[in-house]
Amino acid sequence: MKKIIAAAVAAAFVAPAFAADVTISGETEMTYVSTTGSTDAATNADNVVVVTASEEIDGVTVSTSIVMDQDTVYDGDGGGDGSSLTVTTNGVSLAMGDVSGAMDAVGDYTDMAPAYGGFSADGSDHSFLVTLPAMGSATLYASMSPTTGFDGSTADSTAFGAKMAFTGGEVYFAVQEDTDSKWNSYGAKYSTQGLTVAYEKGADDAGSSADIKYTGIAAKYSMGDIVLGVEQQETKTDGATATVDDTVTFIEYNLGSNVDIYVSSRSSQVSTTADGTTVGIEYAF
Repeated sequence: MKKIIAAAVAAAFVAPAFAADVTISGETEMTYVSTTGSTDAATNADNVVVVTASEEIDGVTVSTSIVMDQDTVYDGDGGGDGSSLTVTTNGVSLAMGDVSGAMDAVGDYTDMAPAYGGFSADGSDHSFLVTLPAMGSATLYASMSPTTGFDGSTADSTAFGAKMAFTGGEVYFAVQEDTDSKWNSYGAKYSTQGLTVAYEKGADDAGSSADIKYTGIAAKYSMGDIVLGVEQQETKTDGATATVDDTVTFIEYNLGSNVDIYVSSRSSQVSTTADGTTVGIEYAF
């Protein structure tokens, strides 16, 4: 009887730990990089493990993601680590931690290449993100970070974003403001019969400094497990030559649903940016 009572007491303490739905996911990515004018390099492009738990309590869903990112450990850059806690009720969610800002939560349509490229006016992480339930085909976002935030921020920042779906595609608009800059960006994407095309435009009103303009154009075509694509990104300060003017071409092979093998090449029109080719394999679990 003592053993049974002891087991029951132990179970009473252990059971709550298993009340939540817990999952483990992540990814690892290995690359071989050849850059013009430099020696070749083999790198661990990304190694991340994410532990996610969720539970519903009196109609309120509480979830958390704990991120173990090798880059954060090795780089020690003082930024956030991607971990978060989210509370959702009646379709409205509040995410806290190192989470996407409202500008970061939408768009980035032209970031298609597995290596190089990327639209630079895509916002930043924030400490708090509110997502409102879809109104028709539109979803709204609002976010902020204090001067010292979960995300490693060093200045007060706020953002608002909205996206709206239509048949075959989506459009978005977003703004973000901190003590130094006022950002805005917008874009659209459309897919049909294996072809996806996207366009984005952004600007940084940098106060007394010259404005910075961002443009992204991309397209990809899927043929079964093979994806072919091209991406063009430009960053240009008013009255100056472009600081980013890259064209990226890539081919990707999806080996099952979780493994991607790719070759991505960058050709830059900016003299300070070297051309390069990256061969990589990524496994998500």
